[in-house]
Amino acid sequence: MCQSPIANIDISKDYDESLGTDDVHYQSFARMAAFFGRDMQAHRHDQYFQMHFLDTGQIELQLDDHRYSVQAPLFVLTPPSVPHAFITESDSDGHVLTVREDLIWPLLEVLYPGTREAFGLPGIC
Repeated sequence: MCQSPIANIDISKDYDESLGTDDVHYQSFARMAAFFGRDMQAHRHDQYFQMHFLDTGQIELQLDDHRYSVQAPLFVLTPPSVPHAFITESDSDGHVLTVREDLIWPLLEVLYPGTREAFGLPGIC
């Protein structure tokens, strides 16, 4: 049985909002969920870090091979190309920040010199 490839979503091209540039994009979680759906299938963001901060609600979250069932408030950091999926209820809301990795890696290198390989994480919840 062959699995279908995990979709790459380029926020600057696939999302029809102009609340950002090709490097940085912000949107409320509720608006992103209204556009993509609250049952978001596995996807990734090649060359982008994505940060979700949930103020309210609950989320069933998959980060790479890890699954979480968590309640707000919470913060999720998804490194570039890490597959992730989620299911939320209509009362779940917060913030989504998507930032091109070229802006983030130099900051991490200042804090943690020579440890870029150590950030090959599956995501943090």
